[in-house]
Amino acid sequence: MKEIAIAYLKQNPIAHMDLLEGIRRGTSDIRMASSKGVLLQDQKSQVYLLSTEDPMFQDEAFRQIQGAQMVAAHQIESAQRAQELFGYRRCIHCRQAVYEGKRPLAIHSQVRFETLSLSFLPVLEQFYSGHADREYLQGRLEEGVMIGAFLGEYLVGFVGQHEEGSMGLLEVLPEYRGKGFGKALLAAAVNWQLERGQIPYSQIIDGNIKSYQLHQSMGFLITPQVSVYWLAEPAKEKGRIEK
Repeated sequence: MKEIAIAYLKQNPIAHMDLLEGIRRGTSDIRMASSKGVLLQDQKSQVYLLSTEDPMFQDEAFRQIQGAQMVAAHQIESAQRAQELFGYRRCIHCRQAVYEGKRPLAIHSQVRFETLSLSFLPVLEQFYSGHADREYLQGRLEEGVMIGAFLGEYLVGFVGQHEEGSMGLLEVLPEYRGKGFGKALLAAAVNWQLERGQIPYSQIIDGNIKSYQLHQSMGFLITPQVSVYWLAEPAKEKGRIEK
């Protein structure tokens, strides 16, 4: 089944890098795979990752997905159908960005990098502007995957790795923005993943021009359109599919 899943996903490897890396890193379980599509489940976050253009494969996948708190669908049709069936209240549209280079990126900055300890949780809570609650941020710190950039003793920003393996959680503190620290942090995240034998990838919220331009300037390959639809917060009154 693994070979079948990889063969399907490699038809569009940039758009499917999250699924491919989940299989390659051994962090995702293959729930379904055929020439028509692939359904994975991330072991840590329990997120389902689905890619298919086949209605029958999609329907069978949704029978397994029902009740899931979060789903990453890779086609708009699947995202719309999941919202109809399960009442997901939140849908975030993302474009996938992949760094295919093998060598670490040069960092032209005076900042030093350190793995952040749990003592920085209040700072992350205060300044991170994305969708992440205290429990999630605490888990990332406890996992040891949050990197802080410092000028002397002052934290200027941070970046990390999401539960399912993508780079993200990047934030530069307000007083340090516009000085190139975001680029330095992204480079540090790339190098962190390269050191661990991973292919670095990010998911850029559609319309985030600054993030798109930053990734593009650093040599990332980016899907030309939305390639991941993150669905969350299912309605409790929905979610059963009869066979």
